Amino acid sequence: MRNIKVSLLFHANLLYAEFPFSRIADIVSSSYIPVLRAVLSVPEVKAVFNFSGFSLELLAGEHPEYFPGSPEVLDLLRQGIASKRIELAGTSWAHAVLPLLPLWLMEEDINLFQKTVRRVLGITPSGFFPPELAVSPLLPELLRNEGYVWSFVDSDLVDFSKRHALNTANEFDVNPMPLTKLSARASRGGIWEKFRFLRMLTKLIAETREFHPLSWEGTGGNRIWGIKLESAWITLTLLCLSRMLFFGEKQLLHAIHKSLAHVQGKTDGLFFPYSSDIEFYGVGGNTIKTAIPVSRLKDVLVRLGEDEAVSFALPSDVCGKFPPDKNTESCYIKAGSWSSDRNFDLWQSDPDNYSLGSASLEAASLFLQKRGKLDKEQEQLLLKDLLLAFNSDGRGWTPLPEHRLFCYNKAMAVRRTLK
Repeated sequence: MRNIKVSLLFHANLLYAEFPFSRIADIVSSSYIPVLRAVLSVPEVKAVFNFSGFSLELLAGEHPEYFPGSPEVLDLLRQGIASKRIELAGTSWAHAVLPLLPLWLMEEDINLFQKTVRRVLGITPSGFFPPELAVSPLLPELLRNEGYVWSFVDSDLVDFSKRHALNTANEFDVNPMPLTKLSARASRGGIWEKFRFLRMLTKLIAETREFHPLSWEGTGGNRIWGIKLESAWITLTLLCLSRMLFFGEKQLLHAIHKSLAHVQGKTDGLFFPYSSDIEFYGVGGNTIKTAIPVSRLKDVLVRLGEDEAVSFALPSDVCGKFPPDKNTESCYIKAGSWSSDRNFDLWQSDPDNYSLGSASLEAASLFLQKRGKLDKEQEQLLLKDLLLAFNSDGRGWTPLPEHRLFCYNKAMAVRRTLK
């Protein structure tokens, strides 16, 4: 009997760095609605969806200057949640890189998402998706304070932390190059570089056999379940569904079957063969320039649903007793993200990002000084503007000027009001 369970994660963020605000309606109609319909049309399939708080407000029609709203997306989510086919993961309200915020603002951001999802969907999520999978040892405590039970974590950061390689500046103990960086290099290289990368990817897939949740240890003795997301599987799934090189759906299904056979009866876990942007289906994105047809995704879902070796589950189904007991593998996870270098340089090192970061931090300092003199409505509006100034899509991966100016303008709006 196989104990390993299968799920999928679709990350949805309407402030997508590579698309102008004018594309929001297209993203919703071409990606969000058909993907949700596809998932719900296959009775066996269960999946996790993750929407930023601001995206939920956009879908609810609370920001008509950007988008009139989509009751259909919210209705499909409610339907999936009510039938226990969909689990909604909590996140940052503003889709900010949380460890780059002042600690008090991290708390505000996480709390504001909870308030928003309770208002819009009437639920309180028990699981969390850190934007850009950016974490720090502070996060388990903050999540526990908001009632979260589990969180997604990046498998590479877990691996680096287990190696006790907590100082990437130490040249005597260098981490292996993350898969994301190797993938980026291969995409720019010739056929030989691509071939070498594919050989390495196949090897990594074959060696990835441990999917059980771990006990993520944070500050103050706080522990939550950590569910690992594997870069190798994200890459393979996108290669197969994009039909790049010689890959296709058959190769993906074969790889899933082979992986399940290796772990038969050996682990209680949750396996995510796909965990990335929902927009790749029907619209495209940063790394997937040509949209993957939603019909192709649905075909894979149907085949998985018919496969007797596959049993779908949701994170809350497998996390078990909370908090994790002492017999669960325990792990300290170093601060980092799922950027190509597993650090925060993508959102900080560019001079433009540095300038934006400075302006955002000054606005945060002003808000903290003067919030006690504001009425509740004004305080809430300024808090939202402040959080949006820290939105990650204005900083990386390849943001449009419109998104960067959006963040700059939000920071300056707070400053002008409070100065």
